[in-house]
Amino acid sequence: VHTIFVHLLQTDYAWRGAFEGGLRHEDLEPSAYPDLAALRAGFAAEEAAWDAVLAGLGPVDGAIPITVTWRHGFQYDFYRDDLLNHLMLHGRQHFAELAQLLTEYGQSPGDIDLVFLLFE
Repeated sequence: VHTIFVHLLQTDYAWRGAFEGGLRHEDLEPSAYPDLAALRAGFAAEEAAWDAVLAGLGPVDGAIPITVTWRHGFQYDFYRDDLLNHLMLHGRQHFAELAQLLTEYGQSPGDIDLVFLLFE
């Protein structure tokens, strides 16, 4: 469970770098997030950073392509909307995996469908 949460935090962080300036951030150090409190702080910081980035976008900015430079210089063109969709679907995949793990241990997280999260 911890490994999946660190992976999700890493993904949000790395792709934010790509979204902001086309260069994915370097990997986070997993040892910096040894427990739930550290993960919560990391996710809160990342959410605030994403909120700041998204607040600066206009209605058509999602259709602007950006060239993302990956490790070792590999480049790929994305539309910002596609990158955001990737992040959302990536997160949903791992939330489902976490839900399955927790359910197998008798700790179901309950309804995690996006529609339920939107109307909490």
